[in-house]
Amino acid sequence: MRGSNNYLCSSKVSVLCIFLLCVFVLTTIYNQEEPNNMFRKTFEYVVHGKNVKDEQNVSDPLYGKQVSISENVRIFDITSNAIAYLNNCTKAIQRIPDGSTTPICVHKGDLFVSAEIVKTGWWERGNIQRVWDLMSPIKDMQFLDLGCNIGAFTIPIAKLGRRVTAVDANRVNLKMLATSLRLGGLDENVTLIWNGLSNKTMYVDLITGIENVGGAHIVSSTEQDPEDRENTVITVRLDDMLSMFEEKPFFVKMDIEMTEALALQGAVAFFKEFDVRYVLMEWMHFKTKHPNDGEFIIDFLNQRSFTPFVPQDMKGLQLKDAHTTWPVEVLWMRIIKSGTG
Repeated sequence: MRGSNNYLCSSKVSVLCIFLLCVFVLTTIYNQEEPNNMFRKTFEYVVHGKNVKDEQNVSDPLYGKQVSISENVRIFDITSNAIAYLNNCTKAIQRIPDGSTTPICVHKGDLFVSAEIVKTGWWERGNIQRVWDLMSPIKDMQFLDLGCNIGAFTIPIAKLGRRVTAVDANRVNLKMLATSLRLGGLDENVTLIWNGLSNKTMYVDLITGIENVGGAHIVSSTEQDPEDRENTVITVRLDDMLSMFEEKPFFVKMDIEMTEALALQGAVAFFKEFDVRYVLMEWMHFKTKHPNDGEFIIDFLNQRSFTPFVPQDMKGLQLKDAHTTWPVEVLWMRIIKSGTG
């Protein structure tokens, strides 16, 4: 009888050991198949938790319709990235034009955007207020934030209740913004896209600043191999994203570190197909450093009936002064003259 009991005990121990071994093996396999980075294969992107490859139709609950997206446009999943980044988030408070506040993740050691938000709760307060005031009366206006950084514009406009599409080449910025949106309960209003913007698709290297941590610019990569690296990103055209957008008015903000001209070259169909009312862009680089790009931007927008203004006071600007007295940021407003389309 005692021998029988010993046998039963040994059998139970054996079964338990086998069970624990199976759990260990399955856990190891799962961890290998689910690495920290959310983009597991070349040219894949994440749409609401699902990996999608090539030009497939995706059922998008945010828009309630089928959308066809270029294989190179990478939609950044907010939920999974926010969960993964939450413990790394250095929280600050962002102030909103309606008097409310919301949490925002900021870069440690940054001397510009993050530092100013930590200090005052704002980045470019006057410009955010102007965007807010212009969008508020137009209930269905969408906001396209090109070069969103950590979300200083995206977050307030999402708080306004508008649809926001935010694009950035810096994956860390998007992880931080995803976390901020989840913390503030604003993620349903926003789509994040991890790409650089240009006039063609190619791999580029991301050059980040030391003092302006969230700011980064892209340069041509010597390697065009299909590998995801932390500081390598794929550029796309804005025209590659057309089917993502609803046929409603747009406010576009552009701050993409001197590649605005290239981005506009890749946005011809976008400006033709959609009702773009406003374009807010950083101008300081085009006054003296890149005057030819500045001239292209002026011609592109002027031909499409846009007129430049000072964002803070809406004072009109003269095109002849573009390389001398224009301010750091310029607001282009589309003005349709009587008898024109």
